[in-house]
Amino acid sequence: MGSRKPKFLIAAPSYTNESGGAMVLHQLCHLLNELGEAYIVPTPRGSIINWLNIDKVEQLVAAEKNQLANFKTCPSLNTPLFSSYPGLDLEACVAVYPEVVLGNPFQFRNVARWVLYHSGFHRRISCTSKGEVEFKYNQDFAGAEISGFSETANFTLKVWIPDEETMSTFRGNIATTREELHRDRAGVAYCVRKGTLRHNDLIDDDAICIDGLSMEDVINILKRVKYFVSFDPDTHYSNLAVVHGCHSLVSCQKSDETKSNAKKKWPHLAYSSDEIEESWKERATLLRDFEDSISISKRNVLQFYEFWDRRINMEQSVKS
Repeated sequence: MGSRKPKFLIAAPSYTNESGGAMVLHQLCHLLNELGEAYIVPTPRGSIINWLNIDKVEQLVAAEKNQLANFKTCPSLNTPLFSSYPGLDLEACVAVYPEVVLGNPFQFRNVARWVLYHSGFHRRISCTSKGEVEFKYNQDFAGAEISGFSETANFTLKVWIPDEETMSTFRGNIATTREELHRDRAGVAYCVRKGTLRHNDLIDDDAICIDGLSMEDVINILKRVKYFVSFDPDTHYSNLAVVHGCHSLVSCQKSDETKSNAKKKWPHLAYSSDEIEESWKERATLLRDFEDSISISKRNVLQFYEFWDRRINMEQSVKS
């Protein structure tokens, strides 16, 4: 038998530019389709029925149907929805689950767990299934590998493709002086998201919380304030604030060593008020990161594809 090409079924929520997780899952599918064959499968909601919610089964079913009826993909990405199992070579299929999907609902032999945030943060439990391989979006994220039960890949699967509007805005204002960008601006915006709200000198009663707002509303706010404070150390909104001309400060509890390492990785962000001036001078480093992100993402996805190509064909060789 000749070489078998892996096919990827990616569990993903409906596409929206207001969720980084949804965006990168769809982008992974798009990039895998440049190498082979990949499909999106609407994320199984994974509601566990027990005596606490048995009287709400009809509501849970209705929510599942509503998700399917209103599922969206991105027109600029090649992300076909999977439609049928008959004729599918299941031994060559790879299920890709973000860390929030419980177990292995597709029941595939080959499972890639993509850790897009700290495992267990959202569900408060580990969702790991036996035999799966864990791939981290960021090596700082906590995984859920269990010795003898699951494993972790030795490379990072970071995927990020900035949209054209973001890139156009950034390239258009990167050479503009701070005085000009801030001429008609005032005030502070902030987000809490996955972080914890704590005291910050920049935030007063007039500060604007962007949590729960649409991306359009968020960008309009970022265009009129001078400062943005995030209590979530990993949100992309901190970068968007830089793109749109804000001083962007991350306020969270970190050790001095962790803050130092973060500053080296993301010099365009401030981690204390006395770093705001310095971070403004590093805006161009973020633009370079954005410009490099497509080639880096393609390299990472190729490594991911080749990992599964080798594993599937090695298993086939052993069986033969």
